[in-house]
Amino acid sequence: MKKLLIFMSLTISSSIFAQDFVVKDGQTIDALISSENLNRIYLKDDRIESIKALEGQFQSQHDAQTGELYLKPSLAYQDKPINLFLTSEQGFSYGLTLKHGSKSPQTIMLDNSQAYSANKSLNTQNEIHELLNQMYRGQGNDDFARQAINVEGLSTIRNEIAISHQANFWGQDYMGEVLVITNDSDKTIILHEADVADKNTAALVLLSHELEPEQYTVAYRVKRHD
Repeated sequence: MKKLLIFMSLTISSSIFAQDFVVKDGQTIDALISSENLNRIYLKDDRIESIKALEGQFQSQHDAQTGELYLKPSLAYQDKPINLFLTSEQGFSYGLTLKHGSKSPQTIMLDNSQAYSANKSLNTQNEIHELLNQMYRGQGNDDFARQAINVEGLSTIRNEIAISHQANFWGQDYMGEVLVITNDSDKTIILHEADVADKNTAALVLLSHELEPEQYTVAYRVKRHD
């Protein structure tokens, strides 16, 4: 650790050049580093969680708070490529082949915002799917708390459909509403999602679309927390 801090003090006044890469999960990239100075590697929208490499290739310091990696080649690898693999906090992995070719310290930025966005989208889909499952089962769990509605509020849509709000389910980013929909007219009606959805609806499931007079069905409506 003391040697590393010495390296940092020797190079902090030198010019630092940045290399920016847009990366995908599992991708390996080639980048230039300085053999004689400390080099910095970080993820734009994530944090480096772990580093795997052959022993003896470099001296390094991993900042667990920022996720940044500071690296300086060892004497034995000052003229050899360095190979390492990074795992991010969001669960992505990247390979790096570091080649010597710069006299100045280098900053290597890996932009994984596309992968991060895809991961967020997947997490959203998973939460909505699990929320719908719990609503269908009618019970909460450690991730989705169930709230019974004691006073049934009735409203009317198109003067034909009565909606009774039965329960709420609360997730991390989304909430679910269990609704009982009754045909309040004297004729058969075809129920559409648009009849029940509102502007904040992220997902909606109707157990039945065709209702005879006084017949009812259940709807599960999911929306993002306010």
